[in-house]
Amino acid sequence: MATIHIEASADIKQDDIEELQKDLTDVGLETEVIGSKSIVATTLLAIAIVKGGFEAAKAIKEAAKILHDFLHPKDKEKQRGTLVITDKSGQKIELNNFSIEELDKLLTDSHKS
Repeated sequence: MATIHIEASADIKQDDIEELQKDLTDVGLETEVIGSKSIVATTLLAIAIVKGGFEAAKAIKEAAKILHDFLHPKDKEKQRGTLVITDKSGQKIELNNFSIEELDKLLTDSHKS
């Protein structure tokens, strides 16, 4: 089982983090908020992909869409802050400009490592 850590910038409201966590849990991922719930610190969201094979691939595709929709809400007034993932080499990658397909590939690669 791979755990993926996503760092949410301090300007993302805690309610929005909790909504994101619920949406990811609803597609079958295990999630946990780690770290600060402070309004001035980043929040770390751990995502565990516990399924294998086809079920894992399906959950990753759904998670990629959820993350993309979270970062690009239809209501531009709800524009959110930044989400960052740390890849297997330790490099931090900002997710805001990724397409659904790019998020899918990044999550898949992270799951495999």
